[in-house]
Amino acid sequence: MVNCLFDIARAVFAALVILFFLMLPELVLGLVYPSFASCWDPVRLSVLLGLALSLSLVKSKKFLTGFLLVFGILQLVQFGMAMSVGRYVSPFDLNAFQWSDIVSSVGKKAWYRYLQLSGIVVVPYLILEYIFARGILNPPSFKKGWVATVLFLAAFSGYTVSEKGKAEAQSACCYASYNTLNVSAVYLAEMLPRQIKENWPDISFVNQSAQAAEQ
Repeated sequence: MVNCLFDIARAVFAALVILFFLMLPELVLGLVYPSFASCWDPVRLSVLLGLALSLSLVKSKKFLTGFLLVFGILQLVQFGMAMSVGRYVSPFDLNAFQWSDIVSSVGKKAWYRYLQLSGIVVVPYLILEYIFARGILNPPSFKKGWVATVLFLAAFSGYTVSEKGKAEAQSACCYASYNTLNVSAVYLAEMLPRQIKENWPDISFVNQSAQAAEQ
């Protein structure tokens, strides 16, 4: 019993450290640009803590490195969008948003801001990568712990396409990390399948699954 409680405490501590470094870029950004300061949103913060907790269970350093790389790139895109339109964006802003806004902003307006953003994101994530690589946190991780992260992301993606999730996603959250997670989930769960269906209307994953089952 004592060992179980100790393992839980180690996992929670590791999750808090992971969450801190995942959110450190937006915390620093809020200090540099007060208009992007984080607010208090316990529900969305709990979602991010759940993500961090799932990562604390992952033993594969390659998976953790891959996650940080992808999430870091998405964070840079999120910050780039924010610097272009003056706020964090919701998933449904993507349809109206043009990449030319970022390009023109970098080329004509404030390229040095994007240089700052790169440092703000890269440095904390490199520190977190070092922590992962060295096993400094040493939480009770598992060989197939990455399944927990995948299931978490799948469950979150399913929630984002529900009626309640869609209603909440109409406005951007004050957490860049949550917006990055939310935008990615909505795109993968709803926008990408819709685009595939529009471009290739003959594709039917349901029919393909049924044919495979018959065979």
